Amino acid sequence: MSEQTVVKHKLLRRLGVVLITLIVIALTPRLISAATTYTYNRDWASGWNEGGTPGDWFLTNYGAWVNPYQSTWNRPLGSWDNWGRWWKSIYGTCTIKTYMPSSINTNQATHRARYYVVSGSTWYGPFVIDQAGWPGQWIPIGTFNCSSPSLYLYDDTDDGTSKLVHYDDTRWTY
Repeated sequence: MSEQTVVKHKLLRRLGVVLITLIVIALTPRLISAATTYTYNRDWASGWNEGGTPGDWFLTNYGAWVNPYQSTWNRPLGSWDNWGRWWKSIYGTCTIKTYMPSSINTNQATHRARYYVVSGSTWYGPFVIDQAGWPGQWIPIGTFNCSSPSLYLYDDTDDGTSKLVHYDDTRWTY
């Protein structure tokens, strides 16, 4: 075999390796999907509902173009009346966060908001969150094996009287 033929074979092998590498790179996004993040704006999304005493709910607007958030007054532990529920039809591993508006009155916000996650027939929680300590931030609830999950927030907080429980947006990464 001539030296020229050897060089051609080496180039063809390298070209084959490069071609295979390019094919793998091109297919990788289809094989390994990136995480999807979905944010619910609580007041207009179809993935939100609330229950309890209608007169206990009130909207707080924190900007002309920004979505308002809802609040209720807290109740003693074990005597809940009002609740909010966010849900998403997703399956597999998901991370759930909830947003605490920057305009909350931290002197009135609850220090013991009780969140629960329901996935399939399994309940997780309570996840006790100091809402007063997170103004203007996303609060991590946790990562779960999701089967059409729901995130619940109840108004029984066990942190005294005259505290507000705030219900705003949620973020689901799956």
